[in-house]
Amino acid sequence: MLFSLAYLKSDSQFLFRDFGSSDQSQILDISELKEKSIQALLFNKEAANDEFLNLLAGENRFYPVRPASDFEIESTRFETLTELDGNKIFRQMHDHWIMSNNIALIEELFKTIELLQKLWPNDRTAFFEQLWFIIKNNIGAKSQKIIYNDLVLGKTEHEKNKLVQAYIDGKRMPNPMLAGELESKIMGHYEKSFSQHFQVSDYDKESGKIVLLARIKGSPIIIMAEVYQFTQLQIALLGTLFEGLQK
Repeated sequence: MLFSLAYLKSDSQFLFRDFGSSDQSQILDISELKEKSIQALLFNKEAANDEFLNLLAGENRFYPVRPASDFEIESTRFETLTELDGNKIFRQMHDHWIMSNNIALIEELFKTIELLQKLWPNDRTAFFEQLWFIIKNNIGAKSQKIIYNDLVLGKTEHEKNKLVQAYIDGKRMPNPMLAGELESKIMGHYEKSFSQHFQVSDYDKESGKIVLLARIKGSPIIIMAEVYQFTQLQIALLGTLFEGLQK
């Protein structure tokens, strides 16, 4: 699966490499950092001031961030990295980042479940935005989509609550939307497959595409994502998370 790396030269510019689609390195303004689909970020440690470090700390929520010196890479070498060498660096960063996220979730699992349980009956959109981040960061998804049933509360005393289908999609941030025809078809396709509180329905290791099915108190959820790896630890961790959400 294709991947992109960024190299922060300073607090004003970064280099961008989209491996697999272009061999060229782009020099971009720092303001464009959040607009790019980036899977890992290297930075020049010598150029890191307080503002620079604050930026990096924020970005580490979305993908792994490491000093370029960890891999003995200068900006000139980054510009000429082969796809093979770039992939080796990316895999090291990505695997370590996911494992750190897995350990953090294990340590905070009860608090995480408690937070989600409070959101579930009161703010379904906020619940799924939080869940989207938790799952994405623990499987290292390049992109991720969650389809679910939402409850729209009646605006008046006599207006009944309405059950609608919705989804949250995105690469960097979760974008909630009302479901369209495509999402309804997908939900209908898997309608009879929800047999457990969490299960792996499909996983194509070559393409990295996965489909996960879950239920929360009987409500069906479909998670579709592109991943670079999918391990038994991640499956067990997500299974435990959804089991805790049944209560």
